[in-house]
Amino acid sequence: MKKKTILIIVALALVGAFAITLYNKQKPCTPNGKVVCFDDESERYLVEDDAELTIYVKSAAQKAYLLREIKNVVAEASQFTLQVKVNPQIKAWDAVHELDVDVFYIQQAEAAMMIDHLMVVDENFVNDRSSLGIYHLSETINQVKHVFLPTTYEGLLFMYNKTLLEQLGFDVERVDEKNRLVELNNWQAIMDLTDAWHQEKPLKKLNSIFPFNVREPWQFYPFLTAGGWQMFADDDIEDPGFLSLDFFNSLVFVDQLFSTDWYFNRSLEQTWNYENALINNETLFSLASMWVDWDAISELKNQEYSYSAFPDYESNNLTPLVKVDGLVIKANPYPSLSHAVVSVLHKLEGVQVLLDDGEFNLVIAHDEFEQLTMDDKQYEKSLAYSYSVIEPLVALANNPHILGWDFYLQGNLFDVIQQIHSEELTIEQGQAQLVELYDAWYHQNNQ
Repeated sequence: MKKKTILIIVALALVGAFAITLYNKQKPCTPNGKVVCFDDESERYLVEDDAELTIYVKSAAQKAYLLREIKNVVAEASQFTLQVKVNPQIKAWDAVHELDVDVFYIQQAEAAMMIDHLMVVDENFVNDRSSLGIYHLSETINQVKHVFLPTTYEGLLFMYNKTLLEQLGFDVERVDEKNRLVELNNWQAIMDLTDAWHQEKPLKKLNSIFPFNVREPWQFYPFLTAGGWQMFADDDIEDPGFLSLDFFNSLVFVDQLFSTDWYFNRSLEQTWNYENALINNETLFSLASMWVDWDAISELKNQEYSYSAFPDYESNNLTPLVKVDGLVIKANPYPSLSHAVVSVLHKLEGVQVLLDDGEFNLVIAHDEFEQLTMDDKQYEKSLAYSYSVIEPLVALANNPHILGWDFYLQGNLFDVIQQIHSEELTIEQGQAQLVELYDAWYHQNNQ
C-alpha cells in the first residue's frame, strides 16, 4: 500500500496549532486568554485587560484604518495597546525567531512552515466572508484547522491587447464569465488562427498571436494542466500522477503547442518574449508579469490591456500558479483582542482600503465583487487570479522540509517533453520515464 501523503502542514504538527475556545457567547464570558468573547447585544469583543499586540499591516492607509476602527469593535472602556507597523509580508523564520509580532501577513507556504505557532481562527468569524471561487486557494493549509485568511495574489496573468483585437475586427465586448473573448476562449481557436495568419498576416507588426515559450517551469505549469492533471492531485507524495490519463492528455496538448508555428518572425522563437511582445504591440495574447507597470504602459502606448483566465483545452481549465499571502495570528495570550484586530482587517471595509491603495491584487470571492468599489483592471486581475492554483504543499515523509514540487522545478520533466516532441519517446514511454526519474529522486531525498 502506498504511503498517504505527508502535507507540509501535517509534517509540521498542524494538529498542534494553538487552539482556544472560540467565540464563547455564554454569559458571563471572561476574556482570560483562553477564549474569544463576543457580546451579541453590543456586537463588540470583550478583550483581555491590558492586552498588548504588535500588528504588521500592508500600508500606511491600512494602519490608519485599523487604529480608527478598532475602537468600534471592542467593548467601551477597554484597556489595550496596539503597536501597528507597516510591513507587507514577512518570512516564517523571522516571525518565529526574530520579530515580536502577533498579527501579520505571510505567504501561504511560509505560513505552513510555522503552522504549529499559529492560532486557530474562529469558524464563525471565517464564515462571515464568502469563499465562492477562491476556496481552493487555501483549502490545504486550512484543512484541519482554519489558520490562514487569504488576502493578496502574486503571479503571472494571461493578458490580451484589447485595442489591437478590436482593430482586427474581434468583438471585444463579447466575453465569457472568465473575461475571455468568446471567439478565442480556447487554444484550438488560437492555434487555428495562428495557422491561418501564417498564410496572410493582417498587420505587418504582428510577430505572433501568442509568444509561446517553455524556458521557465513556473510559467509552463498551466499548459501541463490542459488535460485536467494537477501534480499530487491525490495527495500521495509517492505519486505525482505521471501515469494518469489526465497527464497523458496534457502531454498530447503540449505536443500540439510544440508543433504549432507560433512566430511569424522565426528569430524570436527561442527567446522569452512575453512582456516585450505586448509592449511593442507584436502579439494579441501573452503572459504578464505584475512587476511591470501595465497601467503606465497602457497609457504610454494608448493600448488597453485586459486580464482573463487562460483559454480552455477541450473544456478543461488551464490553471496557472499563484502565490497567495494571507492574514494569520501567532499564538499569544490575547485571543479576544487578536480576533478583534483580524475582524477589522479582514472585513470588506478592510478589503476596500487595500483596493483604494491600488498596490495590491486582492483575493476576493466572486459574489463579493459587487459589494466593493474597484476599477475594471482590479476586477479583471482578481477574477483571473482566482482560476489559479498554489504550488502543492506535499512534503517527503522522512524529510518534510523538501517538497515533491521541488522535483518539478529541477526541470527533468522538460527534458522528457523535448524527447517526446522529437519522437525519441512516445508519450507513454515519456510517462514511464518520468515515473522512474521521480522514484529515483524521491528515494534519494527521502532519507
